[in-house]
Amino acid sequence: MKRPPQLFFAFALTLVAGPAAAQTDLCTALSGTYLTTKIDTSGVDTGAKGRTILTLAPGGVAMMNDSAQYGIEGYQAFGDMQGAWRCEGADGFHATLLDFTYPDAANPDAQVARVEVSGTLDDSSKLKGQTEVHLYPLFDDPLSDATPELTVGYAFEGQKLILPPS
Repeated sequence: MKRPPQLFFAFALTLVAGPAAAQTDLCTALSGTYLTTKIDTSGVDTGAKGRTILTLAPGGVAMMNDSAQYGIEGYQAFGDMQGAWRCEGADGFHATLLDFTYPDAANPDAQVARVEVSGTLDDSSKLKGQTEVHLYPLFDDPLSDATPELTVGYAFEGQKLILPPS
């Protein structure tokens, strides 16, 4: 008997989230929304650039949108990413997010992606780091140690969205 995918992913996100990120000074400084620029470093799309909007919310919730979500040559369109993040080290963080690809004529099978994001924040609120995207067949467990069908990596740099004084 197959389990409904919604139940599986609700459970998977619960496992990823774990305990809420401790609200240290670093976590407070990291919390926010960033507009990033990304450059492929995996050799899959060497030199390809794009943008993301990454949100690291208080309590350990992470969300990301990508300028390539509509689909680019060779890749399926995909959805918004959701997951969890934590503070690491003196000035860093790590996030694990999940999302789905959408079937198209060239790739008729939807997939699930596990997106690993690590980075640091400097004194000027600039975020720098590395992202890896691991694609799996839709009903595989993206949180297991199974070998993904595809891994794409890119470096990113971004600025925190800060509202001007009112």
